[in-house]
Formats: sequence, structure tokens, C-alpha cells
Amino acid sequence: MSCNVNCPYCNELLEVEYSWCDTEIECANCGKFFVLQKDMCSFKSAAEKKKSKIIDIVLICGLFLLLGAIFYGGYCYVRSYYFDTGLKLLEDGKENTGVAYLKKASSMGHSDAEKVLKLCRLYGAREGCYRYRNRFKLMNFVKDSIKSSTQDLRDDIKYEKWKLEKKVKRSMYKMKDNIDDVKDEIKYKKWELEEKLKKIVDD
Repeated sequence: MSCNVNCPYCNELLEVEYSWCDTEIECANCGKFFVLQKDMCSFKSAAEKKKSKIIDIVLICGLFLLLGAIFYGGYCYVRSYYFDTGLKLLEDGKENTGVAYLKKASSMGHSDAEKVLKLCRLYGAREGCYRYRNRFKLMNFVKDSIKSSTQDLRDDIKYEKWKLEKKVKRSMYKMKDNIDDVKDEIKYKKWELEEKLKKIVDD
């Protein structure tokens, strides 16, 4: 019965006979000798071992990704908490504490925190916060307006496209009816000619 064993020196997977246990064997890869122990033997095939190793690697990578996502989510939450708390404290008149929270948010990479701090340095804490809020509202209003206008434009394009398709279909139906009428007229004229020819032949 054959089994698999890893060389203790180079970790090469070797296929050996189970009956060789407790004897000294040579590694085909590195050429070193070692005593084959029973507990070193595995009856899994090389493909199964490789598959098991791949599954382990995938699970470890998945675990690291999950931990990274959890860490990043927590980091973003803390950053947003510092920013929102800083704004609220500035509005309540607690300038020093509010600025400290905003500096923490800025050091953690919050893009708007630095903007608020600049406005506060220029116009004072309350006025800077008020100006940021108004600018934020204006930006949201502009974004919503653009989004609404874009949607209206898309709806208009869809409606015009539907109207054009309808006109094209009507024109096609009319052309088809005209063609059918012409065909019928040709058939009738042909029948008339045939009848006349018959009369001439009979006479």
C-alpha cells in the first residue's frame, strides 16, 4: 500500500510504500536520508492535499478581508462621529472642543473637516460652521436639481423616441396598405387583359 510523506528537510511530497515504515529512505528531491515514521504517512493523494491547501489559503484570505472591512468600517464611523460632533459643538458655541473634534476628524482623513477649519479660521467658529452648512445645502440643492433635470431630459428623450417609433410604424402600415392596393390593381388589370385576349381568340 502506497502513502504520501513530506520530506522533513525540503518538504517535498513523496510517494512511498507503507511497508517501508521504520526504515531509512532517501528523498528523491534533496537526496537526504531520513527514517520513515508511521505518523508521517498520509493516505491522501497529492491532488487532495493541494486542494486542501488552496481551501486553507482562500479561507485565510477571506478572514483577512473580513477583518479589514470591519476595521475600515469602524474607522469611517469614528471619523464621521468626530466630524458631526465637532459641527454640533461649534453650533452650540463650544468652540475649543468643536475645533479639537474637527482636527481629529481631519487627521483621520475626513475631507470636509479641513474645509470647516479653514472657514472657522477666516470667519470665526459659528460663522464658519454656518457658512459650511449653507454651502453644503447649496451643493445638495444643485446636485438634486441636476439629477432632476437629467431625469426629466431622459423622460423627454424616451417620449420623443416612442412618438417617432409610433410614426414610423404608422408610415410602414400605410406603405404596406398602398402596396397591397397596387398589387390588387395589377391583378385586376391582368385579369381584364386576359379576358379581352380570350374574347379576341374566340372571335
